[in-house]
Amino acid sequence: MNYQPSEKSQLSLWDSWVYITDNDVIHLFFLAGKAGCGWGYAGHAVSHDWVHWEELPPVKLSGEKGAWDEGPVGTGMVFRHDDGRYYMTYTGKLEGTQQCHGLFVSDDLMEWQKISVDGPVWPRSQQPPYEQDENRATLQAWRDAFVTRNPEGQWEAFCAGRVDFGPHAGRGCIARCRLESIDTWIDLPPVADVGLYAAMEVPEVFEFAGRCWAIFSTTSGWGTRVGTPERPIAAGTFFLSADHWQGPYRAIPDNLLIGAGFNKMSAYVARVVEYQGQHLVYHHYAGNGGPPAFGLPKVLNADGDKLYLTAWEGIDALRRGQLDLTGWQALSNGPQAPGEWNVGGQVIHGNCEVGAAILRAETEAVDVDIEVELTIRSGARAGLVTGLPATPNAKGIACLLDAQAGEITIGEAYTWINASGPNLSQIIDSVRRPVEHNRTYTVRLIHRHRYVELFVDGRLVFSTVTESVPQGGGIGCAVEDAAAAFNIRQAYRLEPMKVE
Repeated sequence: MNYQPSEKSQLSLWDSWVYITDNDVIHLFFLAGKAGCGWGYAGHAVSHDWVHWEELPPVKLSGEKGAWDEGPVGTGMVFRHDDGRYYMTYTGKLEGTQQCHGLFVSDDLMEWQKISVDGPVWPRSQQPPYEQDENRATLQAWRDAFVTRNPEGQWEAFCAGRVDFGPHAGRGCIARCRLESIDTWIDLPPVADVGLYAAMEVPEVFEFAGRCWAIFSTTSGWGTRVGTPERPIAAGTFFLSADHWQGPYRAIPDNLLIGAGFNKMSAYVARVVEYQGQHLVYHHYAGNGGPPAFGLPKVLNADGDKLYLTAWEGIDALRRGQLDLTGWQALSNGPQAPGEWNVGGQVIHGNCEVGAAILRAETEAVDVDIEVELTIRSGARAGLVTGLPATPNAKGIACLLDAQAGEITIGEAYTWINASGPNLSQIIDSVRRPVEHNRTYTVRLIHRHRYVELFVDGRLVFSTVTESVPQGGGIGCAVEDAAAAFNIRQAYRLEPMKVE
């Protein structure tokens, strides 16, 4: 919902990595492919505010035919070493059992030169405790190198690896090494191995809020079902915590930082960067029917051994004026509309004992940022609807709090002309979470192009991709088998996403 490569660039976007200069210029790099060529490039764009981007020429990562790194390559990152120069890691030999890491160098983040011409700087370790070829049950992992300083100021690197013990579906680990120099990388035992994941992709290790953290991305498609109490079958970026840099790192039951249920590849790989006194999390959307895109940054927060995300105030730069929400009308396929509605200024009361009802205000904007205080007085569920035209057989997005099922959902709102009311049952994603009657929740919904984010009481719940672009403007309050009150706190039109 933030940036997509232009059609002119012919690039597709995947995992991203960011480097921020001393004067706060944001350099976005991303694993990129061209039609018929696979992942062989690092796309490049720059910004001064995270929401407006200038596209720059890509960096060709893959080697020429016959080189050790010919063919598709994998994710990397950028760091500035002691010599003042910038270095970019990347994964070579992505398809196969001998994944390994190469390196580029630059003096200005614009022109890059490969220094690992003759071979990788960090070859895959085949010595215990890392998995050896004769003991593996799948392709090996040694990818996505992340380079940083440890608390003592020494340079270390981490990557997605696998250990040589335990059940095969739980052998994913975060491998570790020490950089004695820019071309001498010494293997160390893994920093994190919790026996729960088949793959721990794009790892990062960092200090934050008085603890040490490791984040990584994985899905329920690697051979083991990954789940949390809120999402039984999950995919996305997860976190571990430790008291010390060396570990041991532990996984709490609800350790999904950002992602989706039903093993959907929505917001998949997320990473952390310090920016103007805050730790921001940035990520990409992996598709789910829509083209991959770079997402809006969020603020990282910690509560004990739990990480969570909140909205970043910098996205206010996308606002293009307040919406005038007047002329509310109940959607209906006949002379009578289902449910009962009472509009008193900014407060709306709705009641529909059986079935669903939507009260809708027409807006010209399809890209919106709306926040309401929602109180379910009785019954099942209520929430917000966006991008829904007033025409029959139209589709929009519905985000609902469900007191009956104890969950929060995001899905489609559909107005079938033969139905007695709108259909709110087409679920895209859900989170198991208690929802109480007569408790007021602050609900913020950001809908931009086909990308949607929902925050409840300030915390991120969903960051996802819809299959279709909004068909028209329109913001609605929805109740289903419930009575609820809506206090509209703010509603803004957003600058449309630049999609070329």
